[in-house]
Amino acid sequence: MINKLFVYGTLLQGQSANHLLADWKLINTLQIKGTLYDTGLGYPAANFTDKTNNLFGELYHYQGKDIESTISRIDVVEGTKIGIFEREIIESNGDKFFTYNMGSGLENSRNSFSTISSGNWRHTYIKQNNISTFAIDFEQAQSTRYTEFAPADASSFVHIKGDIPILVVSSHATAHMRKGKLKSQEFYTGAIGVILNSLSGVHSIYTTYASEHDSNYSETTALKEFIRELVKTYNIKFVMDIHGTGSYRKFDIYPGIGKTGEFLNGNNALLDSLENLLKNNNLRQGGFDVFPAYKQHTVSRFVYTKLGIASMQLETNYKLRDPEFDSNSFEKLISFLTQYIESVGKLV
Repeated sequence: MINKLFVYGTLLQGQSANHLLADWKLINTLQIKGTLYDTGLGYPAANFTDKTNNLFGELYHYQGKDIESTISRIDVVEGTKIGIFEREIIESNGDKFFTYNMGSGLENSRNSFSTISSGNWRHTYIKQNNISTFAIDFEQAQSTRYTEFAPADASSFVHIKGDIPILVVSSHATAHMRKGKLKSQEFYTGAIGVILNSLSGVHSIYTTYASEHDSNYSETTALKEFIRELVKTYNIKFVMDIHGTGSYRKFDIYPGIGKTGEFLNGNNALLDSLENLLKNNNLRQGGFDVFPAYKQHTVSRFVYTKLGIASMQLETNYKLRDPEFDSNSFEKLISFLTQYIESVGKLV
């Protein structure tokens, strides 16, 4: 029996039905041919026979003992018996998996649905719903994999395609090995990357399982090589590596731009804009020497020295990254970051 499932709507990480995938392991994100519609009912519907567009989702691998019962429970939620969705088997790049296609009950109303041009349901959902609630739900699923290394058929990080030449990296969204020890994850940095992809159109990479090699310490990692590919494929002009520091730190945001600002690649306006927006948002900037990002083999250093484009490491205080405790501060951080990304888009 097929033991993989492609999801694109309420079963995605951070969405209302994701808990049904407790016995499934995330393999990777995936884009396949299909058209995605907003039904206006709080969930999307896909038409996989209309292959004029690309559709974004997540691919999962079943790890439990009774896949038939599990699939049957998902069928009930998806309304397969009443024609809302139809479970189908789809093949993509030689891999076969289950997914849910628009059923006759929705097909009859398809002309009244709006097309989600990006093919990504989160882009619609996050813009219409509370970002703090989404972040909490997303991180709850993320927490089940903080210290778990990726299964053999899965990647330890995933990419969400954007539509502007800016990449946001969350390389410590899960735990990571450094000097033989497993260092703790930096809470909500993965959720921040996903939210920024939806609100600003950036490309986003975030870790989904514990990293065997810390990309902010080890010289060569799979994540860094993937960044190299993305920069070439999508003509990325700027990379922002999001990190998290403890709430004991005095300031809100600590930029890392190298020893003398060299990571800006001569574009000092990138720093000027950051400093102006921090002031406008009543956020306090820490010193450049606290997390300079040049002493180790950081992502920002790699991007500047090996790829020749501007980069910046941003350490964000945990006081701003705890939506469960202080949603206002979390939303303030997101607002600042979206404003900064918009300004960067005009500078690169």
